[in-house]
Amino acid sequence: MLEIRYDIKTKVLSAWCGSEARFGRLDRGRDNEKTAIIDSPIPGKQPFSWLYDDVNKTLIDNPDYKELPPIVDKLKVLEDRVLALEHNANSETLKEIV
Repeated sequence: MLEIRYDIKTKVLSAWCGSEARFGRLDRGRDNEKTAIIDSPIPGKQPFSWLYDDVNKTLIDNPDYKELPPIVDKLKVLEDRVLALEHNANSETLKEIV
């Protein structure tokens, strides 16, 4: 079982709780959000990547959610750029960049 909190208009999830002992703590009196308990395991993605289908009582992928690449991938791109600069630039250009 999974307790979820979602926006009433957009159906985008803002939080979930997979511990039945803690159910009821997601309801914080937010006027634009509701909570529901559904028969689902804990999702493997961020809450904002899901929409709540209140007719079928299930989670569906949020087509508007764009997953960001992991920070390690971004650092690898930066490292590759620096290595390319080292290879192609003279030492004065590198000093200006660093």
